[in-house]
Amino acid sequence: MTELPLPERQTVSTWRRYGWPALILLVAAVVYGTSLRPFAKGLDWSDDYAQARRESAESGRPLLIEFFSPSCPYCSHMERDTLVRSEVKELLTSFARVRVNAWEAQELSTRYAVDAVPAYVALDANERLIARVEGYLPADEFNEFLRRALEAAPTPRAP
Repeated sequence: MTELPLPERQTVSTWRRYGWPALILLVAAVVYGTSLRPFAKGLDWSDDYAQARRESAESGRPLLIEFFSPSCPYCSHMERDTLVRSEVKELLTSFARVRVNAWEAQELSTRYAVDAVPAYVALDANERLIARVEGYLPADEFNEFLRRALEAAPTPRAP
């Protein structure tokens, strides 16, 4: 019986085996990370509820609370698709704004019955609920929510 020669084992270089996949993962992580906060260049959102609350009381503007989670894909879609729109930004300037991590601020989440993120809660200057919505909304629907909230907010009295 004749033995058949075994083919030579091909060795894959370390770079091809580990380098390219690692590089692809690194590029994907950088792209994903830079896409998380694209609208931050436009409007400033406070991350301090007490400060935003004071700003609302002093200015008489309603307070808009955005409840989010860093791992929420719908929150990222809101930021990337809805909150970057100029007509949305224009309406948002009428509010004192604060972003709250719903899982870290359990007391606030419970107070405003936030069951899902993203959630937006609008309060008047006296901290009374005037409007709320949960979930992803396209720009036209979010604009309608903001308009309804502004209409429901009492107008500030002149001093």
